[in-house]
Amino acid sequence: MKKFLCAVIFAVSILFLLTSISVAFPAAKHDKYLDCVLFGPPCKVPSSDRAETAMERLYAASYLTIDQFTTPGKAPAQGATDLKYLKTQKIKWLPRNIDSIDLRTDPNKHRSFTHRGWNWTYIIDEANWPARKMILLSTVNDTFKFGITGNNPENYKGKCDSFAALVYYVHLIGDHIANKKFKEEGFEMNLGGTRDGINIIEELEHHLEILFADQKSKGTYSNLMNRLDKLNAQMFSLVTKKGGIDPVADFDEYHDCAVELMKILEQHIPYLLRSEEFFKKVFFD
Repeated sequence: MKKFLCAVIFAVSILFLLTSISVAFPAAKHDKYLDCVLFGPPCKVPSSDRAETAMERLYAASYLTIDQFTTPGKAPAQGATDLKYLKTQKIKWLPRNIDSIDLRTDPNKHRSFTHRGWNWTYIIDEANWPARKMILLSTVNDTFKFGITGNNPENYKGKCDSFAALVYYVHLIGDHIANKKFKEEGFEMNLGGTRDGINIIEELEHHLEILFADQKSKGTYSNLMNRLDKLNAQMFSLVTKKGGIDPVADFDEYHDCAVELMKILEQHIPYLLRSEEFFKKVFFD
């Protein structure tokens, strides 16, 4: 009887552990993608207290901005610990409490309220997007000492805004990689190739042009933009094909494009960032 009881307890413990891992894995995966894009393979944050604190700030801010939600009927609201951490870091212009931005929705709907685009205007703003956007902008501003003031997102132009947008779009690309079908859940920004130009690839090109304005003559920058253009053209051929996208037959090509986009960023962005003073001072000085 004791052996049976021990076996049951062991099995329940393992199940609990696996459940915990499965819940935490997406956030950890998003953090790792960000590490890879900012620092390149093997995706390790430079070993210093300053660098590690900077990344912990970015992890917390990007989660609160993009992925925070609470399933209705569950309390307390998710993300309170992350918000408290940023407040201990003296980040300005944060929400007073987690309830003021808490998105109450089902897991398969949360992307509809935060994943439409960095500058998307939400008609039904259940996630309080302006306040969420300020969390990431203010964290980036304080971490890299851009010296911008005020709680209006419109103030945060230039490299501060474009670096925050890069963090945002890396998260969205990770979701496209994780998708098991074209529209995994709710409404999310298209990966690329759309006729209206509202897609992740073209948004990235816009922000990278601002972020690396002083490095446009470098081969690494030209290479990056050329590869993004080529991938966007491939996506255009896919999404505008006669008869439309086949959700089954074309899924592998779409998924490969998402993986390729992340790879392009990982192979070019770290080299360009190391030449940016704001980034180098925090991670390499």
